[in-house]
Amino acid sequence: TGVAMLAFAANSLLCRLALQQASIDPASFASVRLVSGALMLALIVRWRLQPTAPTGVQADWLAATMLWAYVACFSFAYLTLAAGTGQTIGERMLADLLEHAEAHLAQQDRAAMPS
Repeated sequence: TGVAMLAFAANSLLCRLALQQASIDPASFASVRLVSGALMLALIVRWRLQPTAPTGVQADWLAATMLWAYVACFSFAYLTLAAGTGQTIGERMLADLLEHAEAHLAQQDRAAMPS
């Protein structure tokens, strides 16, 4: 938990530094973050996927929309929101996203269990 908190704080500070330089606008910054994160996740999944594992993974569009909203809002908020306030809001949003993902995975596990 402590490492995760440090990672959140570091992420917040690095994003603020990137946006304060005004070399990139918040919308472009959010796009770069989402695309690079999606590519990295795809590489990790492909690397870890077992050859015999089913490849038909369904997208969770609600979770994707929630993540997009989080990134888009915070990319603009980094310009005006205090770091502590932003981190608190971000942690709550991430907790909600993780809770949704866990419920979705549990539902998929129940559906995959033989009757």
